[in-house]
This record gives sequence, structure tokens and C-alpha cells, in this order.
Amino acid sequence: MPGVRCGLRFAVVVLLACSSRLVLAQRPPAAEDRAPQARGPAQGEPRARTDGGRPANDGQRGNEAPRQGAAAPAKQPPKPPWVLSAAEEAFLDKVLVKWEESSKTIQTFKCAFDRWDFDKVNGPASDRYLFATAEGELKYKEPDHGDYVVTKVLQFVPPAGPPPDPKKPVPVKYAAAPNAEERWVCTGKSLYQFDFPAKVLRQVQLPPQMQGAAIADGPIPFVFGAKAEKVKKRYWLKDITPPEKAKDEIWLMARPRWQQDAANFQEVWVILAVNDFLPHAVQVFLPGGQQWKVYQFKNMKLNSAWEKFKGEFAEPSTPRGWKLVVEKPDEKPQDGKVPAANQARKVLSPFKQK
Repeated sequence: MPGVRCGLRFAVVVLLACSSRLVLAQRPPAAEDRAPQARGPAQGEPRARTDGGRPANDGQRGNEAPRQGAAAPAKQPPKPPWVLSAAEEAFLDKVLVKWEESSKTIQTFKCAFDRWDFDKVNGPASDRYLFATAEGELKYKEPDHGDYVVTKVLQFVPPAGPPPDPKKPVPVKYAAAPNAEERWVCTGKSLYQFDFPAKVLRQVQLPPQMQGAAIADGPIPFVFGAKAEKVKKRYWLKDITPPEKAKDEIWLMARPRWQQDAANFQEVWVILAVNDFLPHAVQVFLPGGQQWKVYQFKNMKLNSAWEKFKGEFAEPSTPRGWKLVVEKPDEKPQDGKVPAANQARKVLSPFKQK
């Protein structure tokens, strides 16, 4: 994984600020079946998972119709991908409780980030499948305002001409990608997604149940904080900290329990610094196991008095030459896309697969 510190509804960012000694003192001994020994953020490339994942449907029979006259089988809950010991459960519970407690202290959050996009299909194998790099900024203001923007993207340029000789090294080239910017803004009552290639500003009016603090229930609760109990109900979680990192970091693996979340990502790793319990890296594995993103946070600012009154997160204006498309709850949007009630979760996720 290249030097990593930032990484996201998206993933995914756990805003923790609590006493590290209490939690670390009760970390359970390392188990033999712990996650693979992943390298630290600055010690190499991230590793794509090849186990298929199937996070949302493991152990289920599918939509098989019952025989005539027979009672329909009871719907079984998803099968967990692992079983935690009592000590591991206790340690995880303490981390989640501290997360929830510290999230309540966050009024504003702002940081810059670097992002690395890896693609085993389109990226060069000679450069660890690195397909693109990006720079951006993330902002949050309680309880329901967010701004995610990517301002610069460099993308892999495939070599022209005949296929190169695999025995000879080929220089890897990256160039600025046109119309590759990304941005979404949440004002509390609406989400605004900027579609730069199409020059469309999409406004998704949130239904009442997704307004206010309910933004934490979106596809990336790791970004804005959430209730510990809700996180446990929604994701399978596991401490996967490599032993050599345990003194300074806590690594959490999250897999979605339900299909609505599995549509956005297959797995997320969140790396926390134990000195302040803030995330300094997030790695997001997209559905299919062929693409993953690494986020590195930097220049973090918490609870800045200036940020509270700057007028951030105001309703964005439609850029000149663009089209505004408004999607209302339970209504068809103007351009035929899915209704807002179904679209809102997708728009909220900057980790979504393009």
C-alpha cells in the first residue's frame, strides 16, 4: 500500500478521539486465524482479496419458490464470515463504544486526502495495478452536512503500438484525466452530485427518514460516525491489526451484512492511530474483488471555530452550461434514473464503482 493515511459512506472514516491505553490494554492475544498479515500503509501496495467475499448472501439459498402446499422456509440471516472469541468481542465492543463517545464531540471535521485507485483489469501489473491517483478534500459539520471533492486525477496511459515484450521493462505513464473530478454535497435535506462528463448537477431530495442525524445510516457511517450498536448490526467487524503494528495502530475490517451495502463495497479496512484514535488510512475493496481504493488523510482540522461560520455546505449553484436534475422522494427523476428513495444511498457513496 503506498503511504497511506486518509480513507471515506465512503471509508471510510472513524472519527475517534479517546484514551488509547484503556482499549489497548485489553486487546486480546493475536489469533492464528487473524486476517492475512497486511503491510502497513507505507510499506507497499494494498492486497486485493480473491476469496470472492460474498458478504451479503453467504449461506442463503436464493429465491427458490417453495413446493405447492408446503410452508415457505423461514428466511435465514446471512452467515457470518468468521467467529470471534469472547476476548475479541470484548475488545471490539470497547473500540466501538469509544468511537461512539468521541463522535459526539465532533462538530466540524476537515482534511485533505490522497487516493490511489487499483484495478487488476485496467491497471499495469508492473506498477501493482495502480490505475489512477487523486487528490481531494473532505469536510463534515454535525449533524448532517458533508462535502467530498476530488480535484486532480492522474490516470494510467496504456502504451501505444504493438504489445510490449514482457521480458523488457516498459515505463509506466500517467496523465491528467479529463472530466475526472468528483464532488457531492449534503446540505441536510438534499444531496448534490456533480456529473462532470455529462455536465449535470443531480439534486436528490432526501426523504424525512434520511434527514438530520440519519446521514450516519448511509453507506459510509465510518465517515460521519454512528451508534456502536447500529454498526454491529450492519457490518461484521474484526480486529486485524498485524502484531508488529499493535503498539501504534488498530486495524478494523468491516464486511457488509446486507445487500444494500454490499452493492457499494465488498470490504473496508480502517487503520486508526492509537495516540488519538483518528483514522489515518482506509482501504476500500469494491464488489468483484478486482478494484480497490486507498485513502490517506492529511492536514486534519477538528472543531475549528472558523469552519462553523464559513457558510460551507450551502446549496450549490448550477455551473454555467450545466443542467440541474431534481429527484424527489418516490418520484421518477427528470432523466429516467431510479427514484430518489433508492438513489440516495448510491449518491452518498464516494466509494461507488464507476
